[in-house]
Amino acid sequence: MLKIRFQTIELVNLTRQLLEVYREPENRTYQQQQIITENQRIAPLAFPELTVHFSTIFG
Repeated sequence: MLKIRFQTIELVNLTRQLLEVYREPENRTYQQQQIITENQRIAPLAFPELTVHFSTIFG
């Protein structure tokens, strides 16, 4: 059986205008879950110095 595990999943919730981030998969769930709202900044794990204010995504 082939198992594919994504290290990070990011879901954009257009209805609530927020970003759901899931990281560190283990035992069929993600150990780290984070909700990013319009008043927060986000940065990719690979380039943490590159941040963007989340509200710019929704204009």
